[in-house]
Amino acid sequence: MNSNVPISHFDWAQIALSFEQIESLSPEETDEIRDALNYLRLKLGEGILTRIEAKWRLRHPLFGFLGAPFNFAPATRLGVVKWSKNLQALESCENVGRVLSDFERRNKCEHAYRLVEVAAAFAHEGMKILFEPPSSGQENGKRADALVEYPPTRERFFLELSRQGLANAQLEAFNAMSDCYAPLWKIDPALRFSGKLLKMPAEIHLEEISRRVEAAGLRALAEKKLVEVIDEDTLEMAICPSDKLPELEHWSKEKGLSPQGFGGPRDNTSPAGRLAGKIKTEQEQLPPGSANVLVLENDSAFSDVLTLISDLEEKVYRHRHVAMVIVRGRYNTNREELSWKLEEGEHRFEHQATVRHVEEILLLSNRFADVKPSGELRSRLLHAFFGGGSDAPSV
Repeated sequence: MNSNVPISHFDWAQIALSFEQIESLSPEETDEIRDALNYLRLKLGEGILTRIEAKWRLRHPLFGFLGAPFNFAPATRLGVVKWSKNLQALESCENVGRVLSDFERRNKCEHAYRLVEVAAAFAHEGMKILFEPPSSGQENGKRADALVEYPPTRERFFLELSRQGLANAQLEAFNAMSDCYAPLWKIDPALRFSGKLLKMPAEIHLEEISRRVEAAGLRALAEKKLVEVIDEDTLEMAICPSDKLPELEHWSKEKGLSPQGFGGPRDNTSPAGRLAGKIKTEQEQLPPGSANVLVLENDSAFSDVLTLISDLEEKVYRHRHVAMVIVRGRYNTNREELSWKLEEGEHRFEHQATVRHVEEILLLSNRFADVKPSGELRSRLLHAFFGGGSDAPSV
């Protein structure tokens, strides 16, 4: 596979061709991915990738499963097929077109991406979805993201989903980290790197670092060797062509860094405090009278799960029109991680690890809710969020 393709050339044809050139794929897998890409291309539109790449570069969520820049790891291949099935499951849902149109809106694309995932999980469990339902008489005039019905028991509930982005300090650090390695993608997406930003540099210092990284990337490519970029007390980084990956792994191990990873400064934000505020705000979208579900997306909340449960459960109990709060997060990793799960009363948490990818899911049940889901509906909701029952050990 030729990985030396300019990032601006993201389009359906290029992505399909790159998948077809992966030698490890079986003919059946290749056919399945081709069919999935054709369906996504039909539903999302021929020119959507070109338009969103021009506006957001690689930060748009669609590129997460389409391979950016041309990272066709197993999780990415599965993501393409999964997303095709998700959209097919929602094809007949009322107002789904409004959700898909949000993919091209800067302030709504991430929300639309996550909403499709959750709604499709419900649809796969036999539930019917109405997106953007009427406000249902709330005095505040607000409305939920979707009205969900489970036909076998005739239960109906409202769904509200909210993505909690990084705190200001986290966002500043993330953007600085991105600026450190972004020049390499312009040179050759096949370049490999590892490193850590030790502190937040001033803007003018960051610009200097970016230029040094670009020069090091060009040198690594031209001389076909590992090249270091060291800025004392600020940055430790190494770059190499893909055929020098063992050298990069050795360098990373000596530095105590993750191979092919990039770390940032210490994070001192409080995830529980931020999530508590989010619960208080987002529950206003949900009307009384049904077993409503609130889903919060936060990728950095699970460093201490038991403390998180203890801090949040009382916040959930205050809102009797909310039957469940689900907190979900995900991240990519180069470490070999194990799956595990935890049950604390009616609350449940799972750390689901696959190859180079981890998903974390916390379900907080409100035992004081005015309306609770039936046993059958609760079982379906658990399956929607956690899958068919993990054999991961309990802790």
